[in-house]
Amino acid sequence: MSRTVVIHADHLDPVALRALATGVPAIHIDELIPVMEVQPWPEVLRLSPGAHLESLFRGTKVVNRVFSLEGTQVERFLAEHGVDARWFHIRLQPLLALGVSLCHDTGTRGVSRCLAPLNVQWFELERALPEANTPDFAYSFGYEEPDLSRIEDPMQKSVWSLFDWRQERQLDDEERRRHQFHVSRPKGVPVIAWFLGRDYNGIHFPRGSVEVDDAVCGQLTRAAAQAFRAEAGEMLLYVTDEAVTFHAFSPYLRSVAVDTAVQDALDAWLLTGGAGGVNAA
Repeated sequence: MSRTVVIHADHLDPVALRALATGVPAIHIDELIPVMEVQPWPEVLRLSPGAHLESLFRGTKVVNRVFSLEGTQVERFLAEHGVDARWFHIRLQPLLALGVSLCHDTGTRGVSRCLAPLNVQWFELERALPEANTPDFAYSFGYEEPDLSRIEDPMQKSVWSLFDWRQERQLDDEERRRHQFHVSRPKGVPVIAWFLGRDYNGIHFPRGSVEVDDAVCGQLTRAAAQAFRAEAGEMLLYVTDEAVTFHAFSPYLRSVAVDTAVQDALDAWLLTGGAGGVNAA
């Protein structure tokens, strides 16, 4: 029996694709529909995985890649029966808990800690690593104009937009006018630092290259793993001669998935199971 199992909601998820390539079990959530039943309140939704599925998860390293139900048959099933998507994540928890460790914990909104908005990410990272550098920002409520006097070269962003820092592409008209979020425009060279486990693995340069302090990247990796309860992920950093500034964390690994070194490391990580991950069950 494999020592790792991956559960995912996206057929193009880079971790699920590497799992399939290496023979590690990768279960798409749509495969759970036959064992799902809508129930009267207060149970609402029942998930009866059965002995076969439970045996796949029991005693393994579980990698939970169910970040969103969008576009899945599970999403349509829940919508047709008027069941809130959070119930699926809640009912998924006992299956995930059968493992000896869990990568990406499940909250009532899904994998909630590692999908936090930008301002929450910065608060959480600074709580884990007080000396970390994060962008200055200003946030307003309703249609109030934010005070930008202390923000150097401000730009407006969506709090959910992790990687659009030169030109914001995800800001819709409603968010542009209401609950405005402004940040200091980044300085330096953008770098993607990625990790598997608590250890910093390496960097990926979306544009050019720059010298990066490995010790700082290691500190940020350990802080991000703790803050976002994530055993795998990528961080957008901006690097200057003076500082390394953390801008965003993402568990998706999509920015670095094409890197052969990342694929090789993913294969090794998936093939190594057992306890001792960020989230020991």
